[in-house]
Formats: sequence, C-alpha cells, structure tokens
Amino acid sequence: MNSDSASIRILVADDNDFVRSAICTLMQSRQGWIVCAEVKTGREAVEAARELNPDVALVDVSMPDINGFQVASRIYEESPNSKVVIVSGYDLRTVAAAAPQQGVWAYVMKSRLGSDLIPTVEAAIRSGHLSTSVSA
Repeated sequence: MNSDSASIRILVADDNDFVRSAICTLMQSRQGWIVCAEVKTGREAVEAARELNPDVALVDVSMPDINGFQVASRIYEESPNSKVVIVSGYDLRTVAAAAPQQGVWAYVMKSRLGSDLIPTVEAAIRSGHLSTSVSA
C-alpha cells in the first residue's frame, strides 16, 4: 500500500463506459485520490495492475475475456499490495457466498456505489492486510 496518504492510486476496470466514468468521477472527487488507469477488459486490468501497482483496484465482476474474480486472483499474485474491490450489479450476498475468492478484499453493489464505494476504498486504504469482507 502506498505510504503517502496524500496520493492514493486507483485502477478502475469496467466494460460499461457509463459505469466506469461514474466510478472515476467519484474517485477523483476525493482529494489525493488518483485514477491511474481506466480499462474495459479483464486482461487490460491485469496488465495495468502489473505495470502501475495501484493501491486499490475496482473491478467489475463481469467483464470480457477474464471475469473479475480471475482478475482479482492475478492481481493478488502479481501485485499483492493492491486491494481489489469487486463491483457488481449482481446480488452480493449470492456472489460473496459462492466461495471465498483469492485476492478479493471487498464487494460493492453497483446500485450502492454512491453510498458504499468511498467508505469501502477508505477502509481498504487503512487496512494492513488482505481479508474478504462484504459491503452491502
């Protein structure tokens, strides 16, 4: 995790242009939070995380080529200090209950981005270790 709390680097991965733009706008509304990459596919997310080592990666669960859980696992393997938050339009209790997913720090429902995303990212930034939690 970035030790300079004034500069938090965030990767945003979602294949929906509107949702991705909304997430980026929300993240950039916080002082010191920088969207270091905006990508549309799972492969692009893994590559961007490898190159940029973001503090937090916000990853859609359903993307072309590689799903969000596979992205989280690969980011965890290659950039273990990056916290991955899965963003989903699906019911998160169902998604989170399926099985613990390696590399997933938290889940946020797209319908609750406005109220839950910033507090979840703040918690990820403060966190000193990787643990699965559900923000719903």
